[in-house]
Amino acid sequence: MTRFIVLTALVLSVCSATFAQAGGSTAEIRGRIADPNGAVVRGATVTVTDPERGFSRTATTDEQGEYRFLSLTPGTYQIRVEASGFSSQVKNAVQVTVGQTADQNFSLQIGDATATVEISGDPPLIETDRSQQSTTVNERFIRELPIDRRDYLTFTLLAPGVVDSNALADNSDFRVAQTPQSGISFYGNNGRGNSITVDGSEANDQGGGVRSTLSQEAVQEFQINRSNYNAELGGASGGVINIVSKTGSNRFSGSVFGYFRNQSLDAGDPFAIVLDGNTTTRIKPDANRQQYGFAVGGPFVKDKLFFFGGYEGLRRRESSAVPLLTDLNIFQPTAGQRAVLATLAASTDPTPVPCVTGVAVPRAQCAAVLTGVLTVDQPVQDLFRNNSGVFPFIRTHIPPRSGPIMSRVLLTASLSNILSTTAKKRFKPRVHCLRSRVRTMWMPSITT
Repeated sequence: MTRFIVLTALVLSVCSATFAQAGGSTAEIRGRIADPNGAVVRGATVTVTDPERGFSRTATTDEQGEYRFLSLTPGTYQIRVEASGFSSQVKNAVQVTVGQTADQNFSLQIGDATATVEISGDPPLIETDRSQQSTTVNERFIRELPIDRRDYLTFTLLAPGVVDSNALADNSDFRVAQTPQSGISFYGNNGRGNSITVDGSEANDQGGGVRSTLSQEAVQEFQINRSNYNAELGGASGGVINIVSKTGSNRFSGSVFGYFRNQSLDAGDPFAIVLDGNTTTRIKPDANRQQYGFAVGGPFVKDKLFFFGGYEGLRRRESSAVPLLTDLNIFQPTAGQRAVLATLAASTDPTPVPCVTGVAVPRAQCAAVLTGVLTVDQPVQDLFRNNSGVFPFIRTHIPPRSGPIMSRVLLTASLSNILSTTAKKRFKPRVHCLRSRVRTMWMPSITT
């Protein structure tokens, strides 16, 4: 009964949602079917199957012998071609990535239709119908390449023409904390004109920055479009990054991670200097960082309905060293200057000497004037004292005041079929969706 209630809730949420899955976050497989002489084969049946999820789609070749499958989830597929009078052909492990159009052509051999021929071959490295400069960062790169702070968008800096916009010196850019930018510059832009999407939904904030809505553990891959991209990707003066989240499959899988840092295992910060009375002292401040989380996915209903969820938390107790003041002697005359001033003040010579303004004054009076000039006012000293040193800060991201928390449900069959199977035909739903394959995603992000 509980399972039935959960599925009913999913029906209501899926049917009432507006799906933002766009062409930029999916893939396409197309091709041409020909006979041994190169003539096109009309009416051939082409089936693509996702072995991990039991999902399949079928198409028939047109008058030009061509077929096309649009809006495929990035992943690995099997392609099967069947035609009357020809042996069937199967191509396994066809990998398609986000935004890719994979050309898969087949040359059928005359023979028994019940016979199956397995073929292999990689798709062309160049997509002739697309002009954009793009790079795809797949799951293996995300999982195995070293990275700081688990910010997977940092991998974008590995692409040609992309640099860290925080390092750009541009006096025309407005950089205040209230209007953060993405930190990614495409060919010299200031990091505010980029478009970041997660499964087709925008992940930009109002100031041109990026909303942290997806944990690195939940990212399947992402495509970096640097320039000359199609209009389907939207309007952006910089680059377009299409992120695809992971989905569940027929196999339960998950991961748990934890990264911990403590000052007892770190070297001391040479700039961590504080004032102890009128002397400066070097200390070793707190540097405690705990980043942890998990991800899990699997089937609700085998070959039909899947789930994936993940969470990432962060606890920080760290300090920021601001070594503005490292020597208190800068506020007063040096030892050599004090010796000169003392000699000048103790002099009994009545002859006036030119002082700071060039006006001749008695020697004792000149010594007092020079002492005042070489001594910094107390308010200025207090300003340096109050803004120099080590300043601790504590920031915590844990439920319920945390992010990102992510969940995703993938439906690969009709809802009526799923509910009737689950209820064992005791319930006949009257709720119908317009699409037989839908995807929805909830990604609440609440930060302190």
